[in-house]
Amino acid sequence: MIEHLPRAVQPLVAFPSVLRASGFMVSIDQTTMFLAGVGLVGPSSMSQIRKVAYACFGPSIERHCEFDALFRAHFEGDAVMVSTPDDESSIEDNDESLNSPLATSVSDESGEAASDNDVFSKREFVQCDVVDLHYLLRDAKKHLPTRRGFRLRPKRRGRAFDIKRSIAQIVRFDGDIPRPALRKRHYRQRPLLLLIDISGSMKQYTDDYLRLAHYLLQADMQIEVFTLGTKLTQITQALAYHDEGIALTKAAELVLDWDGGTLLGQAMSSFIQEPRYMSLSRGAAVMVLSDGLECDNPAVLVNAVKRISHTAWRLSWATPLAGDPRFQPRTAALKAMLPLLDDLVDGSSLRVLAEFILSLGKNKLTALQIWKQEK
Repeated sequence: MIEHLPRAVQPLVAFPSVLRASGFMVSIDQTTMFLAGVGLVGPSSMSQIRKVAYACFGPSIERHCEFDALFRAHFEGDAVMVSTPDDESSIEDNDESLNSPLATSVSDESGEAASDNDVFSKREFVQCDVVDLHYLLRDAKKHLPTRRGFRLRPKRRGRAFDIKRSIAQIVRFDGDIPRPALRKRHYRQRPLLLLIDISGSMKQYTDDYLRLAHYLLQADMQIEVFTLGTKLTQITQALAYHDEGIALTKAAELVLDWDGGTLLGQAMSSFIQEPRYMSLSRGAAVMVLSDGLECDNPAVLVNAVKRISHTAWRLSWATPLAGDPRFQPRTAALKAMLPLLDDLVDGSSLRVLAEFILSLGKNKLTALQIWKQEK
């Protein structure tokens, strides 16, 4: 594909692949933005391309040196030691890592199911009988949380006078006003943001979570859906198809890291580093569907959750592990995130999840308050 592009464009298109091969989280939208940004500035020097790359890919501060080295190696031909999938040594290392026991950095025994292997795989969804969620389509808009809109709409009853329309009526009726014009602030549904963990430890729940997201999209709600594994992928448009089979097939084609490793911190860091994605959480009801079993440094995940909690209206975490009555948040990540969460709920049942979503508009105790009561 790249060979058929103009020669001047080929290095630009290939650069995101170089970043991914070195462990940087790069989404398709970031790649598109990078190409558009280079075309917009009309670069006359490598420094301009470098500035656009920093603005679009947003590498973390601790990886700036590595990012610069990769940029110089790719665009300027500087020698640099970069591990790529073509290296025979890296292939051998990957084979050994696949045959070795899965490494985990969590303290809870349930973390044995988590892995940090970056596995790329496809997913085929099998049609099956699932819990009937048509009542969710019927009642979603009625029960989901709302917020006051910024605009005022004309109303027959209310307390606020619409001065502009009232004056227009006075002029129209030669100084008389048969009825004062009134206005009222309307309410809008709060957006809903779903972040779905598709790692190997969540394999048995992924299908149900995606079907739930598809049901919610069919309710004509303001909702965005992302998958979290070793990478971050936005699948809202894929799940927007009315036919469930087509929607799940499109999502399966779009996501590359089905049932792979568990690098939630890196995936969520990609979310907060992308301004367009981060804006989706502002004032939204954010739900993370994950077991919270992180193999990377839990501080990365906690920092990302903290950033999202500052912009979200309500931040909920649904874990299938909570389906066990003896469940307690023992992992380092869940313990550190507990004060940041508004809800820590059971995610093992599709019906329970649907009922929880319909109750988001009700005032409830925070996750930390509930945890203290149970303790």
